Amino acid sequence: MTWSSRPRRAWWGTVFVAASGNEFDPQGLAAHDTKSGERRWTTEYAKGDIAVVAGDRLLVTGPDGLRSLAMSDGEQTAVERAFEGWPENEAPTRVLVSGGALFLAFADGTVLSAHVP
Repeated sequence: MTWSSRPRRAWWGTVFVAASGNEFDPQGLAAHDTKSGERRWTTEYAKGDIAVVAGDRLLVTGPDGLRSLAMSDGEQTAVERAFEGWPENEAPTRVLVSGGALFLAFADGTVLSAHVP
């Protein structure tokens, strides 16, 4: 998702907003209940990271790799450090999830695919 200080994604009663910081320097991503406004959980998130909803998970990509978080409580379900073919110290510029597959595109033209963790 392109970073903005406005709420960006909704998933079954969950909206994601900046935990602190701003659109130029986000410092975390917070999941809030859309009915009560209550903060459910937070996770690390920095400028250049991309977050995408994949079923019951939130996938967060950055220069260090991929993290999979449970949508219900933010519990980390998997960590994939930059896997084979991942350009060193590079974050993907585009992320697509389709049919249980994850596609990551990088600025140098590298495209990687994997199963959604």
